[in-house]
Amino acid sequence: MTPKNDFYQELKDFIKKSVEEGVDSRELLNTITPYWFRYFNYTTHPLEAFNPETRLTAELINLYVNRHSEIKWISKYIGAVKDLPAALHVAIIGPVGIGKHLTFKITCQILSETHPNINIAFYDLTGFDFLTNEELSDKQLKKLNNDSFDVRILSCPSFLSASFIRNLNKYRENTRLIFSIWALHDYLITGNLQINKEIFFRNYSRQEIIDIFTKRVEAFLIKDQLTEKYKENLKKYVLPEIASYCNGNLKIAFLVFELLHQKALIKNVRVIDGAFIKSILPPLIELKNQRITKKEAEILRIYFSLPGKFITTSHLMEFDIEHSVAWKYLEKMTKKGFFHKTPGNPSKYEINELFLSWYEERIKKEMIFRHF
Repeated sequence: MTPKNDFYQELKDFIKKSVEEGVDSRELLNTITPYWFRYFNYTTHPLEAFNPETRLTAELINLYVNRHSEIKWISKYIGAVKDLPAALHVAIIGPVGIGKHLTFKITCQILSETHPNINIAFYDLTGFDFLTNEELSDKQLKKLNNDSFDVRILSCPSFLSASFIRNLNKYRENTRLIFSIWALHDYLITGNLQINKEIFFRNYSRQEIIDIFTKRVEAFLIKDQLTEKYKENLKKYVLPEIASYCNGNLKIAFLVFELLHQKALIKNVRVIDGAFIKSILPPLIELKNQRITKKEAEILRIYFSLPGKFITTSHLMEFDIEHSVAWKYLEKMTKKGFFHKTPGNPSKYEINELFLSWYEERIKKEMIFRHF
């Protein structure tokens, strides 16, 4: 019989705490002895290095790939700003990770050098100024909202859409040209935005996807004797297959790229070739083609309207969905791959990022062709 002493209790508490803490998935994969170790041999992770708050640098601009058509239209609107007879509101719409914020950052930097007479503000309603890369206090945010500008660029998450709508008439009074930036799934659930024009950020071409990955791999991969073989394998097998699968959606390409490497690590695959990729894709294609019922679409809209990154049965009950029905649908949507349960808290359901990206592709198609 195990003696019940202080050491035993200490050990018991330590094990209990360790189990509850779990381990980060990337740390877990790094503890496996992989053949495909080179994927993690980067100075910076090539898929997670950038977000809207990233400071604009020469390196970041060099990694930027072909948004010339969008920049052209944005610049043409800005060029006409002094002659606009009334405030113009242009919605900028596209999936997460498609380059909306980076495009505006580069455009704003160039305009500050070439057209300093055009007065521009670029910030989000959570309180971050993209031009100065600074967090804004409530007082500073309120002042920005009330100041007058030629061009006002606003990043708008869905849970703050009500705040944007409340301020929209004020923006129209003190701004000649308003750009509001929306992720597709956020834009879907908004209303009363008084939109004059929409610019949908197009998906990338197959070659552009390959160019984006190649640039990032070149920039962040640590050089060693295996580097050239690794890059050759990427170009020959991995990137063309991913580019064909993702329909030009960069977020999907990133997610599949990471998934392939994680699977290769777990299976100790020496080389990711065409055959290995084709063994991974079928469930992903099934997820892409999953049918979404009317009730499931309603639950997704509720999820997008919430400020957190999870949904529970309690959230759905606030929308008059009974507990048993709410639980049944959340479980069903989890089995279909729409949600996954939060590690350590199975009552919270988080969106599957790959499903979300495909869902946004459906939304985009419906929105673009809704008038025809």
